[in-house]
Amino acid sequence: MISETQAADAVDELSGIRYFPRGDATVKAVIIKALCAFVGEPHQLRWLVDTANNHMREWMGIAELRALYCKRFTPADGVAVQGCLIEGFTDDDCETAYRERVSQRKFLPATGDTPVTDEDKKEMAKLIDRKVELGFMDEVSAARARKQFRL
Repeated sequence: MISETQAADAVDELSGIRYFPRGDATVKAVIIKALCAFVGEPHQLRWLVDTANNHMREWMGIAELRALYCKRFTPADGVAVQGCLIEGFTDDDCETAYRERVSQRKFLPATGDTPVTDEDKKEMAKLIDRKVELGFMDEVSAARARKQFRL
């Protein structure tokens, strides 16, 4: 958990966001209390403050700050929120970023896509043998795999 002092410092840093409720001690106390409730660790608070300052064009409230936090961390109080509205962190933005990461992953070529080298066949044979040795594959399945990969 973070301390009230750490939360208060964070609130001071967040005051640079347009329409942030500066000067209202009651609102500041409510935000500090909320941060202490849902932020678990100081490094998580640092990420939240930096990300909010860099991506919130204007203050959208504690609920939106929590939603931003929930995009990366599990809240300490267990109250997870979906549906962040901050640009770059909306559900659509996160889905797009995920799809881009997945599309850049390297997968084994499908049968027939590219020629399989002798080295590839040796590696596959070693993997099959290792699976049999460890008990993850029986001999019948191993024989089927060897036949499928023409080993």
